[in-house]
Amino acid sequence: MSIDPVQEQRFNVRAAVPDHLAIFAQWRAMSDAYKAACTDAKLDQAYGDAPSETLDFFPAMGAHAPTPVVLLIHGGYWQALDKADNAFAARAFNAAGIGVAVVNHTLCPDISLDGITDQIRQASLWLWRNADALGCDPDRMFVVGHSAGGHLAAMMMCTDWRAIDAQAPVDLFKGGVAISGLFDLTQLVETTINAKVGLDRQSAMVLSPMRLIPSSTAPFIAAVGGAESDGFHEQSDRLRDAWGDHGVTVERLTVPGGHHFQAFEALLDPRAPVFEKTLLLMS
Repeated sequence: MSIDPVQEQRFNVRAAVPDHLAIFAQWRAMSDAYKAACTDAKLDQAYGDAPSETLDFFPAMGAHAPTPVVLLIHGGYWQALDKADNAFAARAFNAAGIGVAVVNHTLCPDISLDGITDQIRQASLWLWRNADALGCDPDRMFVVGHSAGGHLAAMMMCTDWRAIDAQAPVDLFKGGVAISGLFDLTQLVETTINAKVGLDRQSAMVLSPMRLIPSSTAPFIAAVGGAESDGFHEQSDRLRDAWGDHGVTVERLTVPGGHHFQAFEALLDPRAPVFEKTLLLMS
């Protein structure tokens, strides 16, 4: 496959952040510690039949049920990382009275990106069907994703839920948040990222949220780290403009000074504007 050096430079975040492996190790350590401390968590809940089709649920702290609930989708360009690396991101939400389900999916190249999208849809419906039993409100579900997870969060906002389950609400998610999300996948086709994902231009267009019509006018937040490439900023700007044409308010936020991974870590800080705006979205 040919590589476009411009797009490679814009979207190869591991090259842009040389200490990414140390960051991932820290995320895993923080996640392990949070899982150990959260004794009432429900781990490895199966939402499907595949071994990877599981999620970890972390209940809200000190809140009266039913509480809002977030489906949290990890990044990794659809080919790396795991829910076990991302449990740490539930902590601040839980402390704010919000339940969090951190979801896993099969990784490329063992599955297509279309297949991953379907897995996250099944996880979303599982969470909706089981919300009451988890002490959550099925009418106050939200989706949050980082990087490739931001792409999947946006895809959930474009899903025709009643085509999958006639009983599901049209607006299954009442709002969404993408941190450093990807919304026009055609820009990734000629990058090394695509070696395992296997997109061609046509499949990239079909799986690009900015080219799709949202299933409701539920609000969305698109945040990007201030130190990230212009490619990530442009992606979120274009989503705001495209979805605005369909009546969706997309609030564009910048995490001051943050690189690709620090932008996600802003969700740990209750005082960070991106966290405050996310809570406001859920109020």
